[in-house]
Amino acid sequence: MPELRAVLVTPMTSPPAGEVVSAADIMHEVMDWRDHIHSDPEILSGKPVIKGSRLSVDFLLELLANGWSEDQLFDSYPNLTKDSLRAVFAFAAESTRDERAFELRR
Repeated sequence: MPELRAVLVTPMTSPPAGEVVSAADIMHEVMDWRDHIHSDPEILSGKPVIKGSRLSVDFLLELLANGWSEDQLFDSYPNLTKDSLRAVFAFAAESTRDERAFELRR
């Protein structure tokens, strides 16, 4: 059986043309969102936020869902970094990876 190969693509970057990496390599590239996101009961009632800010994960995701570009985010929030925005995606992915059932409402 051939080795499973995948192209590494993050929310922030595309791989160089033709670059292929193994699934194991992808796992080494997974960001630890805990370096960029935390929860403090004294900040926004404990919502997960970008460290050193009051920018909550759900706020940033909502802006992106409403069509904001990364450039608009970085222009509007100069302390936001590419890594902290990437951490938002990593946090969201891990949060929805649980084996719980999600009720989808209209």
